[in-house]
Amino acid sequence: MGRQLIKGKESNNEWIQSLSVLEYIIKFIINDFKSVMPFFCESQYIELGNFYSNKLGIKNNCCESIHLNTNEEYVILQQEQIEKSIDFDIIYNIITQIYQMRSLNNLSLKKPVKEVSLLWDDEFEKRYSGRFKKYLNMIMDECNLLDIRILSNSDINIKKNITPVKSIFYKLYGKEITPTFNNILKMDIHLINQIIEIGEYNGYKIEQNMFNYNFNFEFNNKLSETNTENNIICKEFYFGEYKDKITILMDKMWTELNDKIYYYRLVATSIQKSRKNAGLHPWDKVIAIWEGNPKYLLESDEALLYIENITRIKLLNYSDSLDYIYSNYFDNIGIKIYLINQ
Repeated sequence: MGRQLIKGKESNNEWIQSLSVLEYIIKFIINDFKSVMPFFCESQYIELGNFYSNKLGIKNNCCESIHLNTNEEYVILQQEQIEKSIDFDIIYNIITQIYQMRSLNNLSLKKPVKEVSLLWDDEFEKRYSGRFKKYLNMIMDECNLLDIRILSNSDINIKKNITPVKSIFYKLYGKEITPTFNNILKMDIHLINQIIEIGEYNGYKIEQNMFNYNFNFEFNNKLSETNTENNIICKEFYFGEYKDKITILMDKMWTELNDKIYYYRLVATSIQKSRKNAGLHPWDKVIAIWEGNPKYLLESDEALLYIENITRIKLLNYSDSLDYIYSNYFDNIGIKIYLINQ
């Protein structure tokens, strides 16, 4: 169900499987809610049937009414499918954690991140197999990363410091927490990790968000050339029933390459806004023309490929003989965009 799978960018077979899953989910949701939202679900079901018949040329894929439809049967997964679902569960959890890191550090999803590194113990791959690593490109696409790599414990030494946040403890429990708070303040990191895992200490509920986490990094000689501690942010989370620790290191250093990709992204967004404002659908065949003073060269193969992969629209330079259907100037990218029929 990843964005690239639904768009058919992985393989034809995975595209078909992804669209089949999407169809099943849509029908299941409409069917499940029809008793409490009968008219809305009926209208959505009719729209789905019209989409099949008018856009895809598939007849009789939906019956006359959702209220005449039998309940969707639950899918019985084979063992191979269950194992694959675990792979995607790992990927989904990593994507969710990266989204949180972006949010906490005010990093817009439109701005590309230079690099994310992943670190886990050898036991993790033995438990789940390393099969999920085939889908790391999904993380790059979904999280807008320029690079992603896997580190081993020999590549980096991470020292973590955990300190309780006094304001949170006193806000929750008042002054009576003072002796307990002072005890926690004197604990080493291993004891603090234990009480966080247990979730209780001296009769008080203890949660992870009641502590500050500070990380110090020591990279080996090869990695220290490309990483500086000031640009690295770190997050740890635990996956699965065995609580396997996965560490995410994000290099948020802003370079000219980041800025260039960000500019291409803004151009693609402007084209999508133009298409929406013109009342066009994503499947309508149009070409985008630009005019103005772009910050970076838009005629390069790198720019054209990046923008077309996002918009599915070719971007061309301005021509005097234009019969355009929409135009708009965008201050943030310094160019005017025209849309013409293909």
